[in-house]
Amino acid sequence: MREPLVSPRIRGFIATNAHPTGCARNVERQIDRARRARDGWTGGNALILGASSGYGLATRIVAAFGYGMNTLGVGFQRPARSGRTASAGAYNTAAFSAAATADGLEAVNVRGDAFSGEVLREALTHLRARLGTVDLVIYSLAALMRTDPVSGVTHRSVLKTIGGPATEKTINLRTEEVVPIEVPSASEREIADTIAVMGGSDLERWVTALLHTGLLARNARVIAYSYSGPTSRNRSTCAARWAGPRRTWRPPAVASTRAFGRRSADGATRRSTSRSSPRRRWRSRSSRST
Repeated sequence: MREPLVSPRIRGFIATNAHPTGCARNVERQIDRARRARDGWTGGNALILGASSGYGLATRIVAAFGYGMNTLGVGFQRPARSGRTASAGAYNTAAFSAAATADGLEAVNVRGDAFSGEVLREALTHLRARLGTVDLVIYSLAALMRTDPVSGVTHRSVLKTIGGPATEKTINLRTEEVVPIEVPSASEREIADTIAVMGGSDLERWVTALLHTGLLARNARVIAYSYSGPTSRNRSTCAARWAGPRRTWRPPAVASTRAFGRRSADGATRRSTSRSSPRRRWRSRSSRST
């Protein structure tokens, strides 16, 4: 079958379209690295919030093909429309699901806004019907906006510094050149909105729902990935990440995990970890989840 011809569409440093074959090959390469013999599998069930790309997808792959876990992935994946490709996340999810099914693993997908009550309820329904109790919860959500399910107010996040601008390098995807870029400083309103989007209150809401419905296994592990970033390799990167996004949203996320951790001291074990090497961290910790 002839591969589709897709011309790249770039907006700033973001590609707004994707190639299905390229996404599938990317997923296959990750699976090949994560896969190990079935006699090393621990089994269990994992819930991945933000499962369609990046660290969430990588963790889902390792959970499934490294440890034999059934997974439920939540992601906001855009389907293909007339004249437009689907999002990379949609193609990634399709490739993962096909590979997991071929290996006899359950791969349940919920497409939608993980911040919404409707998606939470849909996920709980699938867990009851197909997977059962959850041994691992991964929170890997990064979004441009979030509508508060209680107040109905929509907040928009930013990737900016706090206390002054910082100069960094980036890649111009059109010219494939490394160019300087100045990251501006966030206003107080932007800081508050970013906390509202990525501060972790939704993780607390999801875990509380799992507890109340009896779907969180005893001694389950809850992991929230953060944007800590490096501390010494690059001064300008430190200024942008440590003075900005880290202070903007990571502390509330940690506070949220501590809050529900106290309420479930005899149940879920909680942990917040940086987005550095999920595969290595997962390999050393996952055996304690089952």
